[in-house]
Amino acid sequence: MHLRLSVLLVAVFAMLAGGAPFQLERLRARGAEETAVHPGVYLETSSYGSSALRLCLEACGRERIVFGSDVPVVDAAVTLSALAAVGDDVLALVRSENPARLFA
Repeated sequence: MHLRLSVLLVAVFAMLAGGAPFQLERLRARGAEETAVHPGVYLETSSYGSSALRLCLEACGRERIVFGSDVPVVDAAVTLSALAAVGDDVLALVRSENPARLFA
């Protein structure tokens, strides 16, 4: 009898992975076959504005973004305002639902 274990590695990348999601479109244009974001990857938002957040939400999916800040260096209100500008439903996902799923 063989026991098969399935393990999902979960990784949280700070600062929207340094902008890595911005490169997905470029990779596809150059023939990359696989540019989907792995289900175990999360990106945190620390001090990005609404333009970067919108791009990452579109590129990676709403379920992959979690709230993070650069407090005490940068006030968290900057990122919270940017998320609110994207939409209250996104703000709730990023601040509550996604982290709850991540740490479940």
